[in-house]
Amino acid sequence: MVMADVAIALGIITLVVAPLTHNWVKEHRLMRGLYQRSIAIQIVDGEAEILAAGNWVTVPTGRHPYRIKADARHNLTTGEFISTRSAISLKLEWIPGERGYGGTVTRTVKLPSLKQKGGAQ
Repeated sequence: MVMADVAIALGIITLVVAPLTHNWVKEHRLMRGLYQRSIAIQIVDGEAEILAAGNWVTVPTGRHPYRIKADARHNLTTGEFISTRSAISLKLEWIPGERGYGGTVTRTVKLPSLKQKGGAQ
């Protein structure tokens, strides 16, 4: 009789603990993705501000890998920073190497026109 009670108790505990464990793993993955995304947002926002302040002239036209100097990049998972420059805008984005790491982060900077920059002549 005691063995039957123990077996039933273990079954009940298993039925309760299994969904809790599943939810814990799911929340862990979600938190990891949000953490990665928050780091990427901070880096991309900071670099976009630097580019908007005038450093955009150093970025070549077209789509190219963008080198990040921020120390926080070491906390990111595998992925890459890409800059895409056209005549009127510059887009900076972080693309994670795997799913579940917060998704792509993109910022676009509108470039000043050359007529405005050179002044009236």
